[in-house]
Amino acid sequence: MSQFTQFTGGNASFPSSTQILTASTTVVTQAAGFYQFFVVGAGGSGGVAAGSNFNATGITASATGGGAGGTSLKTAYIAAGQTIVITLGAGGTAPSTANSTVGDAYNGNSGGITTVVGGGVSITCNAGAGGKSSVNAVASGVIGGNATGGDFNNTGGSSGNANGGGTGGGAIGLFQTGFGSNSSSFNIPSGGGGTGSAGSSNSGGQSYDLAVTSIGALVTTIAGVRFAGSPGSQPGNQNSVVNASTFGAGGTAGFGDSQQNTAGAGGFGGGGGGAGRLGYNQMIAGAAGSGGGSGSAAAFNNNDQALNAFGKAGGSGAVIFSYLGP
Repeated sequence: MSQFTQFTGGNASFPSSTQILTASTTVVTQAAGFYQFFVVGAGGSGGVAAGSNFNATGITASATGGGAGGTSLKTAYIAAGQTIVITLGAGGTAPSTANSTVGDAYNGNSGGITTVVGGGVSITCNAGAGGKSSVNAVASGVIGGNATGGDFNNTGGSSGNANGGGTGGGAIGLFQTGFGSNSSSFNIPSGGGGTGSAGSSNSGGQSYDLAVTSIGALVTTIAGVRFAGSPGSQPGNQNSVVNASTFGAGGTAGFGDSQQNTAGAGGFGGGGGGAGRLGYNQMIAGAAGSGGGSGSAAAFNNNDQALNAFGKAGGSGAVIFSYLGP
């Protein structure tokens, strides 16, 4: 059991009374006053698929990113000495590795539920769904989780459909339903959604712009600056990845004709990028930030050379917990 005073040190990036909780815990309030909770459900993991010799057989690989967890924002007056139980959902586990020699396709997995209960507060944020995969048909995008119990409840972002290649994961919603990823087409994967815009072809979505935030100091302080994604691995390069370090930004897509193409990771709440294009060895999905859906990976070729597609886990749940004062 933790005392709330343990969570008032913070760090240079946050107010002294705010802490991001990334592990389940029990908190006892030490002072009466207004508390604010920003609660994030876990994200689903993206699917993976691998197929070869698509020109001769018609087999190609398609996979979609995971959905993001639901979010809830709640402000409540809570007396001193109240016990608040915070349970964080785990991100959806990564699927098995797909190998083109047998035409593998593995769906992603849904994440876990995040709850905050106590002191008159009861919040549930459900998880995003796991992404889909196929080696001979379009792979469908998946939805994000919903939420209940807050003053504001938002559904997580979804992932786009894939018709050859991979799509990014969805992002959590700050002030509306979360942004997702665009659909992919042959040779054009999509980046992960950001909290301020959808993931587009090759690029990750942006985080929310401070200039237009409107619902309180907690989120506007944490949200940080607006971040614009840029392409991930370029043709001929290995691991030329752009990861999103900014709160809420989506990971970039991984693409190109190189030995290894890795999609970028999303920042807190952002979806991972999708990987998938004509390639020669490995496609690696982008990891998700807390609550975001991880990207997908789709590997395919125009010969019978063995290819692999590797998945990543969805983002785990989180709670941003703040004491606002008496």
